[in-house]
Amino acid sequence: MAKTKKSKELFISAPEDGTIVEGKQEFRVVYSIDVRATNPKQACMEAIKILSDQVNCFGNPGTFPPVFQVIDHKGHITSVDFEE
Repeated sequence: MAKTKKSKELFISAPEDGTIVEGKQEFRVVYSIDVRATNPKQACMEAIKILSDQVNCFGNPGTFPPVFQVIDHKGHITSVDFEE
């Protein structure tokens, strides 16, 4: 089960390895969303549902595509907005 730690800031490290395997490099992809829920597990379930709806929303009116932050092994951050 998840452990709760008190924190005012969130630090997400870059992937440790820049090795390319079968033509692919490792990236850390971050998706953040605020949800209302009764407990942390419920919050995760709600976030998964919303992300799933967003992934399937392309071209559907009244929906919005997700925005991700992608971190490479050097710590460079790229914002990927599927609405653009």
